[in-house]
Amino acid sequence: MITKKNLMLKNKTSAYLSLLILLALARPINAQCPSPIIVASSNSICAGNSVTLTSVFPQPVVTFTSLGATTWTAPSGVTTVTFLIVAGGGSGGVDNGGGAGGGGVLTGTTSVTPAQTYNINVGAGGAARPGSSDHGPGNNGGNSSAFGLTAIGGSGGTGWVNPGLPPGSASYTGGSGAGQSAETGGVHNVGAGAPISGQGFAGGTAVAAYAGGGGGKGGPGGNASSGNVGAGGDGLYVGATFGNSIGVNGYVAGGGAGGFDHANNYSSTLPFTRNGTVKKLNQTAEDPCPNNTGAGGNGSNHNNVTSGAGGSGIVIIKYNVPSAASYTWSTGANTSSIVVSPSVTTTYSVVSTNTAACSATSAPI
Repeated sequence: MITKKNLMLKNKTSAYLSLLILLALARPINAQCPSPIIVASSNSICAGNSVTLTSVFPQPVVTFTSLGATTWTAPSGVTTVTFLIVAGGGSGGVDNGGGAGGGGVLTGTTSVTPAQTYNINVGAGGAARPGSSDHGPGNNGGNSSAFGLTAIGGSGGTGWVNPGLPPGSASYTGGSGAGQSAETGGVHNVGAGAPISGQGFAGGTAVAAYAGGGGGKGGPGGNASSGNVGAGGDGLYVGATFGNSIGVNGYVAGGGAGGFDHANNYSSTLPFTRNGTVKKLNQTAEDPCPNNTGAGGNGSNHNNVTSGAGGSGIVIIKYNVPSAASYTWSTGANTSSIVVSPSVTTTYSVVSTNTAACSATSAPI
């Protein structure tokens, strides 16, 4: 709300304000339309000065974080979308366990048909392997999908012994591959896992007593060396397009770090991870990766401690709405911008209609 009193109060604090943005909550006339926002600007905020109000449509972003299947319907006039599809990350292996691979990632643009409904699915992170299960591999992450495209879940990390593969895996392959595990006396014959082409990177290799890191979408898992477990592969930075609140500070699908033989008095430097956790350097259960990151969990250290669970996936859709074709302000004006000079308490709102005949109104300011 813009009033003479408010303008005078702001003038006491600052004689100049380059930009004042007032955002209104959506009150759509058509539920598929985003509500316009009103931008109010003035180079000099003081009593008696005029203020320019401009109506603009925001770029809508639709985010799917809940596990499982749902749908999305393309709004009127929308024919192209930008998408991000992140699968669930795998969980780490147990006892010198290999780090898990991050979930597969697909991003780009695709054509859509207005009013058509599309299937969306968000994959779960791989469940942690309990230390009580002893020695074995982690679990693969779940697949995520949208627009007929499927991102493959990250591979579970290899374990001290590997009598079976992670559920759903044929060769420790996933969106990103698993890190290789090790015994005190050497490495296991199960090598580092391979990625799905275009969706991630391979896991890292092991040395005696130190396991390799899981691959990430931003880079391969680190190879272990004496005194150093393999670092988790880097995640993919998507913050510039989808915001830094997504994933781990804007990164998705980082891999998990490998474990080492703490029980036999080996030690490791702290490895790099971009999976939202800090690798344990003692015989403590690994922390789970945060939800909706697609991150791979850390492999646990020897002896018999729980590995890190993978982070669940996420699907994001971003699109431009058709430009506005007409405006109806509460003052009766019909232009995209109006100039007002309130001397008493006054509220302003606008109804904007785009070229697809979709109308929505802002809340008053």
